[in-house]
Amino acid sequence: MKMLKEIKWSAILRSVIYLVLGAILIVFPDTTARTLCYIGGGAVVVIGVTTLIAYQFRELKIRYYRNDFVIGLIEVLLGLFCIYKAELLIALLPFLLGIFVVISGFCKLQNGLDVKRMGYANWYVFVLLAAVNIVFGMILLWNPFTAAIVMYIVIGAGLVFSGATDLVLTILISRQIHQFFTAVEEHREDSIAEVLDDSDGDTEV
Repeated sequence: MKMLKEIKWSAILRSVIYLVLGAILIVFPDTTARTLCYIGGGAVVVIGVTTLIAYQFRELKIRYYRNDFVIGLIEVLLGLFCIYKAELLIALLPFLLGIFVVISGFCKLQNGLDVKRMGYANWYVFVLLAAVNIVFGMILLWNPFTAAIVMYIVIGAGLVFSGATDLVLTILISRQIHQFFTAVEEHREDSIAEVLDDSDGDTEV
């Protein structure tokens, strides 16, 4: 359960970063691509540092099978690359952000399938949001916009939608997982109690 909490807060942090970046682009659509690279690079560095800190405080038996240290280093290096090589990324900016939004959509799709297996009645909502998320990302990859301001507004809307839905779905999924494991634990305790009762009955006979 501790590992699930760490995953939950990591997902919430990414959602908040998406929301902040998207809001900046919507409110200030004339933001230069260079500034966006700086902001995005700084955000990725923060995520990387957070991953490295989480790795240090995680129990050894949990982190032994994970690559959080390597992932954190890669995230930090990627963020620094975005900051110091902004010119190289400016032309690829819509494409790169589109990839992030599409990946977010695929993650939502997997979440929908996961909660369906857990018996969540409204699992199809996850799938619908995933479809919208993927469409947003595909639009950014296609990049049909001739005006830079319009492009940035659409990118911002995509990031806000992705971040907001990620945030809401992360909270819903964490609750569903908690209920699922609680039900499993209760069922296990009831089964143990039944076995002990049967054993006591046999002993009395």
